[in-house]
Amino acid sequence: MRVLHRALRCAGAIALVLVLGSCEIFGLAIGGSGRRAELGRQRAKWARQQITSYNLVYRRDCFCGIEFVTPTYIEVRAGGISTARYSESDAPLPLWVQDRLPTVEALFDIVDNALDREVDLLEVVYDPALGYPRRIAIDYRFSTADDEVTHVVSGLEIMLPPIVP
Repeated sequence: MRVLHRALRCAGAIALVLVLGSCEIFGLAIGGSGRRAELGRQRAKWARQQITSYNLVYRRDCFCGIEFVTPTYIEVRAGGISTARYSESDAPLPLWVQDRLPTVEALFDIVDNALDREVDLLEVVYDPALGYPRRIAIDYRFSTADDEVTHVVSGLEIMLPPIVP
């Protein structure tokens, strides 16, 4: 009986923390204020570095068609996408797909939008050195099938400006 009483008190304390605060347990985001502060810190880290030209490989995992789930090489210059192609085949992307690819700033906006919408699940992994989102997993509503999406960035490389003699 004593063990049961202790377990119930512990479960009650955990429930109270989940209800009253913003926390993360096993990668599950509960609440938004801590996540919003972390987004601000990481976005500021990225901005301080003034990185405007880079390339990366981007993949979206979702129920949204092969055009979006195939890994894509994206080159960003002066903050905008200058080139994009499928990374495994070098095949060109349809314009309607290219128009929906994110830059790092757009990835931050995806996290911000998810916080505004109070999604049921938001898991973000930021790059420890540069601060950009390396992985964003969202389940908009647990009760809705096939609305989950995961954005994955790999191999981000900073492009230095050309050296002029």
